[in-house]
Amino acid sequence: MEDTGSLQGLADCLEQNEYDVIHLSGHANIEDGTPYFCMEDEEGSLEKVTPSQLQEILDESLKRPRLVFLSWCRTGQHPAAAVSFAHYLVAEHSPTVVGWGLPVSDPGATLAATKLYRELSRGKSIVDAVFSARQVLYKSDFPDWSLLRLFSDGTPLDIPLVKKGQKRKLKARDIQHTYLKNSRVKILKKGFVGRRRQIQRGIRSLKEDEEKVGLLLHGTGGLGKSCLAGKFCERFKDHVLVIVKGELNAVTFLEALTYGLMRAEDEKGLAILQAKEEVPKKIMLLCSSSFRNNNYLILFDDFEENLEGFEGGTPVVSDEDAPILGMLLHDLPLACKSTQLIITSRYTFPFVIDGRNLVEERLECIGLTSFQGADERKKIADLIHINKYPDEEVRKELIKAGRGNPRLMEALNTLLEIQRGIDVEDLLLQVQDEQEEFVQDLVLREILTSQPQDFQKVMQYSAVFRLPVLREGIQLICKDVEGWQSFIDLGVQLSLMEEDKSRDVAYYWVTPLLREEIFEELDEKERTRCHKAAVVYYRKILSLVGEYLPVYAFELIDHALECGMDEVALEKGSELLSYLRNTLAYTEALSEGDHILSQIPEPIKDDKFSSFLFELGWIYLDVRDLEKAIMYYEQALEVDREIYEDKHSRVVRDLDGLGLAWKSLGDPKKAIEYYEQALEIGKEIYGEKHPSVARDLNNLLDKCYEKRVWDYDSEIS
Repeated sequence: MEDTGSLQGLADCLEQNEYDVIHLSGHANIEDGTPYFCMEDEEGSLEKVTPSQLQEILDESLKRPRLVFLSWCRTGQHPAAAVSFAHYLVAEHSPTVVGWGLPVSDPGATLAATKLYRELSRGKSIVDAVFSARQVLYKSDFPDWSLLRLFSDGTPLDIPLVKKGQKRKLKARDIQHTYLKNSRVKILKKGFVGRRRQIQRGIRSLKEDEEKVGLLLHGTGGLGKSCLAGKFCERFKDHVLVIVKGELNAVTFLEALTYGLMRAEDEKGLAILQAKEEVPKKIMLLCSSSFRNNNYLILFDDFEENLEGFEGGTPVVSDEDAPILGMLLHDLPLACKSTQLIITSRYTFPFVIDGRNLVEERLECIGLTSFQGADERKKIADLIHINKYPDEEVRKELIKAGRGNPRLMEALNTLLEIQRGIDVEDLLLQVQDEQEEFVQDLVLREILTSQPQDFQKVMQYSAVFRLPVLREGIQLICKDVEGWQSFIDLGVQLSLMEEDKSRDVAYYWVTPLLREEIFEELDEKERTRCHKAAVVYYRKILSLVGEYLPVYAFELIDHALECGMDEVALEKGSELLSYLRNTLAYTEALSEGDHILSQIPEPIKDDKFSSFLFELGWIYLDVRDLEKAIMYYEQALEVDREIYEDKHSRVVRDLDGLGLAWKSLGDPKKAIEYYEQALEIGKEIYGEKHPSVARDLNNLLDKCYEKRVWDYDSEIS
């Protein structure tokens, strides 16, 4: 419960685990005749815990403890108006309680606890262990020896907690990772260490500071920023999570928002998302409605992926992400703290609007540092292979190499576990004075190369996927490797592969710390094969889901471009551009469109290419970049005429687009020229009575009227 120091934290521990002994250490006193123990609430403020409050927690525990040690002063004293804390617990059916009768020194309390638990672990009974503790205090000239008191409800005290001769069991803290629901945000389910003050500060800001709309958790890689964010999510269980990991843009944010609003059954919010408005406008509308009327917690994890210029020491938010973050920081105060924002990032960054840095003004910035002192010792105690290393000097160097970085320390511990014959001293020499990122990479590489070649191949092949995939995805690229399924499980065990079971089925992906590096080590033929398999996987996924998933479409297109499947990239690119245009995600659409064209220097002039050009032209038309719209419409028309000649619906489509573009550019003469061509071809294809012909005729009449006005204005001028 060290991450909370609260009564509720103790209750959570006792509800989930069975304990024989509960040791509570701290300060206590008596107020108006009633004893109390000083704990903290979740915000770090004083919480005076009375005997009845503590007993209520003990009554609800998974297993009633056999011994409660109240290691604070005056717990055994009998106040005038009430029975003592310890006596109260015994009267309410706690079988055995140990407490102090008067104020006691810290050295005395520490010595007594050390002796008490040593004797209990050797098989001594509770009464004998307490006697030994008093005796060691007496022999060490501590006057506190007579203050240590034992209370019992009559339960036999001669039954030891540990059998004599029982082999000592090394039980490290259970470190279990999990993922926030339906996200790639990895957090600790068990084994969280420290960060108590950061948690209290964050909760205090989220709950009370009216000037803040969220938190910025920053620090180098491996310090546990995501895990800390997960702790805040645990504390706000009544909030619906909206999570974007890594790249933030209109597509990823809308996808996360849609899922969150669906979980909250927020029909008004979903209606706003469906509106024909760009994302910043939707955010503005949500902040004054759904975000105010419902509880949401928005989490942007690994936000450093959206920063530019950090290499030079001046990180700034990229142009693509700025509108989303800017609108949230600007308008979230309208939500009156019902909805708030948490960002995790390796770097701090400014976001200035009208001379105001909204990051500093609106977010509570909480920096994470490496573990030191007690927190580092607790973490080391969890890592058996470092903690119990036989050579004390090497053990100290291993701890030093871990640099207090939790992820790095865990990786070193795993390496010692799996590779017994490793030259530890040589490894320590290599990592001396190196940056933490280099050390992490080196240690993970050592873990990988210690395994069989087939295992390494499965990791390399699987590294083609940048997003979590089903086992079926890995099967497509690893089916010829014997035992590939067991290698997935081993990869998870060794922290080389991550597993997300927060959804209905498990998803897997190679740790980003190694992914790109080990995939590039494959030869070109193997990389191409893996990319083709990834295309097959994503085509299957997109064909099976009931709704269009643009995130998977982006991945499919990138894999297709990497393996020379240009026609697939253009076909799926057209579908993606259409989706982005309809959702008004213009920035993302133009970026993706230009990217695809840049990767295909000599495209095949077929219907897929012309459709792609037409979609790109349409988007440029919508954003009023009319010269580029006309350029792409003309290219689409040229390709379609080569394929179909003139009498085809695609040619009519291209001509209509050009007419609209020239109209928007303010040249009705050129618009009429293209509309007339479209009308003539449409009549030949469809006949007189067809919606397409009617549309072109209407456009033509409209432009003829505009031309008359234009000609008249020209004559006057």
